Amino acid sequence: GLTEPDAGTDLQGIQTKAVLEGDHYIVNGSKMWITNGRFANPLPVLVKTDTSAQPAHKGMSVLLMDQTAEGFEISKDIGKMGYKGPESCVLMFSDVKVHKSMLLGEVEGKGLQQVLSSLEIGRLNIAARAVGIAQEAYNQALIYSKERKAFGKEINEFQAIQLKLAEMATNVQASRLLTWWSASMADQGKRVDTEAGMAKYFSSEVAIANALDAMRIHGGMGYSMETGIEMGYRDARITRIYEGTNEINRMLSVAELTKRHLKSKEINLTKAGKKLPGLLFKQALPFSSNDEARIIENIKACFLLISGAAGKKLGKKLVDEQEIVMNLADILAEGFLAEAAYLRVEKLKTKNLSDPESIKIMENIVKVYLYEALDTVRKAG
Repeated sequence: GLTEPDAGTDLQGIQTKAVLEGDHYIVNGSKMWITNGRFANPLPVLVKTDTSAQPAHKGMSVLLMDQTAEGFEISKDIGKMGYKGPESCVLMFSDVKVHKSMLLGEVEGKGLQQVLSSLEIGRLNIAARAVGIAQEAYNQALIYSKERKAFGKEINEFQAIQLKLAEMATNVQASRLLTWWSASMADQGKRVDTEAGMAKYFSSEVAIANALDAMRIHGGMGYSMETGIEMGYRDARITRIYEGTNEINRMLSVAELTKRHLKSKEINLTKAGKKLPGLLFKQALPFSSNDEARIIENIKACFLLISGAAGKKLGKKLVDEQEIVMNLADILAEGFLAEAAYLRVEKLKTKNLSDPESIKIMENIVKVYLYEALDTVRKAG
């Protein structure tokens, strides 16, 4: 249980407190939007065990709470526009006793670190859900376009519908490849905070876009609850919000990647503005035989060049320039996505698969996406 009425993305702002008295913590406060809150027992709850700690996260801990304890109340279920399978509860804690042995990790002050580490996998989980929503929206739109007739022919014979279906297919495949790539890195035990955030951000946006496009292709029936098409849109909306809003994920991705590289000294953003123009001009020469790899390198160089120039001019104030950070995040996302999709297809090409036609389709989809990514980068840069 993390979210509170006045603390969502800003977890350090939680107000639920736990005071140690003898062998028990006395917990007071509330939580909301707690998924499966009626059934999770024990329930992990993020609390403040030291309200005077600076920074605040050093005073945050996770307690495993027994739902049968006196003072533990499930106040209500929150009604939602979609994602109706699991309930989302409001929980109230009034002098709830929790034995000190139920402190996760047995040491106070590790709570925020514990929950943030779980958010990496949580964001991959949401990315995968979003891919599923986007895929089903495309599937239903494709089926309907073959059944629905207008002006004497199936609507999938109209070029406007064909272009829309192609865009939907391209985006769902790109989001799937990025999610697979990020998940494979997590399987290897690698840090994936940036990668998971990008997968969640991009896949959720694709899910919403595909759900809306499926509704458009269905026309009036897309607005009707009889077909179930509108459910995809209602379910897709939440993927943009939970486990960190997409706006926060975009900004954090830039910050985390910058910190990661500065710590390992792989790049120095303050010097990038001086060193990279020559590299960028060289890559602007006619493409080699492998155009896709060159496009990816250009996107990377663009991110480094712009972030380097911004970092040199603004220094630590860069984090406050949200418009610049958001644009950098868009470039970063395109770079991650392009590389993930390209490498995944290249890996599949090396395997002895019985369906080379499917690989060729995926390869063409990646090519289409790469050129669309360049347009996004130009606008953001």
